[in-house]
Amino acid sequence: MTETITVTVGLTESQPAPVNFSFLGQTFFVEAWNAVGQPVFDFIQPFTLTIRYADADVFGIDENTLRLYYWDINDEKWLEVIPFVLDTQSNTLIVWPDHLTTFGMMGEDRYWLYLPYAVNLPSPGERLSRAFPRR
Repeated sequence: MTETITVTVGLTESQPAPVNFSFLGQTFFVEAWNAVGQPVFDFIQPFTLTIRYADADVFGIDENTLRLYYWDINDEKWLEVIPFVLDTQSNTLIVWPDHLTTFGMMGEDRYWLYLPYAVNLPSPGERLSRAFPRR
């Protein structure tokens, strides 16, 4: 037996991302109600959720680590939604969750190491031409 359900998706404030992870955008919730207005939380079969993002959205995040997580209210932590397909060429993440809750797309923070650039400057009173001889 199948029934019609109404689905609502909205942005929400949520728990912070784990250490060394950042959200891609904002966390969001997915809610559903059946025809008589009762909330629907679980499904017999997983549903498909496709998320598209822009290259600019992943600045500071390792794109290859992007995943969709859901907030587990019992364990009070973010858990990964699996299975998933991440296509970094088309900037698409596809997941098959089996329940509705608060979700957040996140990835590991990307760090850049900037090495110092050392220059030997002349001592006070020395001429710059002596510190940097002409060739």
